[in-house]
Amino acid sequence: MEISNYSKQQANAEAAEAVAELRRSKLAAELTNTELGSEMQVSRQSVSKKFRNGDMRLSDFIQIARLAGDLPSSILAKAEAKSALADKEVA
Repeated sequence: MEISNYSKQQANAEAAEAVAELRRSKLAAELTNTELGSEMQVSRQSVSKKFRNGDMRLSDFIQIARLAGDLPSSILAKAEAKSALADKEVA
């Protein structure tokens, strides 16, 4: 994929996939939104909203990944691979 042809829509889709992958990591670590909220010093509802929106601040993404015992780069790599596979299926 050429960088000049990379749209905002594609970026949003890839970000949403990264957040979905982060959610899977959180579930695998058996972390609740309440536990994450406590660690992040925000409410359970705020954590839920971060996942529901499919987009979050990079610092929140990194913190949640680390709390789940995962590497943020690993989660992003999985999301990127899924996005690339989806792009191939569409093409």
